[in-house]
Amino acid sequence: MANEGRDEVRSSAEVDFHRWSFGATAGVFTLSGLVGALFGPLLVPLSHHFHVSLSTAGESLSAYFFGAVIGIIPGWQGLRKSTGQRVLVGALLTLGVGLSLSSLATTWWWFLAGIGLVGLAFGVLDISLNSLLSRSKPEGRTQRLSVGNAGYGLGSVMAPVILILAHPTNFRIVFVALGLVAVFLATGLRGLHAPAQGSDPLQALAKADPQRRRVMWTFVFGFAIYVSLEASASGWMAAHVEGWHFSTSVGSWITAGFWAGMTVSRSAGSWLHHQFGTSRLLLGCLGFALLDLGVSSIRPLALVAYPVLGLLLGSVFPMGIIWYTELSPHDSDGIASLMFATMVGGTLGPALVSVTVAHSGVRIVPAILGLYGLGAIAVFASARRFSRPASASA
Repeated sequence: MANEGRDEVRSSAEVDFHRWSFGATAGVFTLSGLVGALFGPLLVPLSHHFHVSLSTAGESLSAYFFGAVIGIIPGWQGLRKSTGQRVLVGALLTLGVGLSLSSLATTWWWFLAGIGLVGLAFGVLDISLNSLLSRSKPEGRTQRLSVGNAGYGLGSVMAPVILILAHPTNFRIVFVALGLVAVFLATGLRGLHAPAQGSDPLQALAKADPQRRRVMWTFVFGFAIYVSLEASASGWMAAHVEGWHFSTSVGSWITAGFWAGMTVSRSAGSWLHHQFGTSRLLLGCLGFALLDLGVSSIRPLALVAYPVLGLLLGSVFPMGIIWYTELSPHDSDGIASLMFATMVGGTLGPALVSVTVAHSGVRIVPAILGLYGLGAIAVFASARRFSRPASASA
């Protein structure tokens, strides 16, 4: 009888995707990746357009992730008190407004304000999308998380390609077009069944686990450091290779290659997870990524090393979420904490790179990325001391 009651509670909190809603959700992932990947290839063009230094142009990355940090709060509370559909639609409309404001900016500070609003929408979307997928039915959850995050990678591949086709100086037109796409995707979420979490009894059970707090803080730090690596790499690799006098187009193609590697890796997430398991896959990818970052400091090899880096890092984020849900099942508040950590890492990581580049030059980028990688693998490796709860059934 206890198990039957537990199943009933779970079914009332589970997320279901009806009709085209999962396709629309994957589309939102794609749009999020596309928008987020625009700023790296645009650093040099933005510095020219607004007549600011390259390190100042890097503030756009920090403004974006600062807004995303703030967006975690309305996203988290929105999921607790309202339906997932309403939260996603509100975030998509906010994204459209932010992109429109950025496209109209005539000063650097106005542009940063618009980008901050775009980041706010991203923060809501990031916590909402990953939280909703982690609450979906256990059967196929790994595949849904992998496909959704693969969509993010696909959008990130599309971003530099779109900039090449449209030309970076026409970024205003690109921003307006993406704003319209956001509004269109909002109409496709009607079939999403995602009730408010409210006071979910399973969350209380998760908090009762004696190791839950230690698990959560370990993954909070791990995610923060890892996203510092991912955000800094995607945001600064173009500027790094352009510092060796490669063209802006080459920098855009390198960024596209990085996200293409991400997409391939995440698309194969279910197969890789079956072959290697969660922790081995995550730690192995980070270990090989460290070796790859050493190669990226060599001028001709960097053009290959950065796309390979995307291939190696692609599985880390979704496997991190899956590993956490294995150690702390049904912990939606913990997932929210992880998403908050990703925003903090995405804000502070590129900001530290900007400060370092201002003092030491753009060729210091691989060394900073390597430090982030070392920190991430050390923290995640420490999570192997935790055991999966006997009550875990998802």
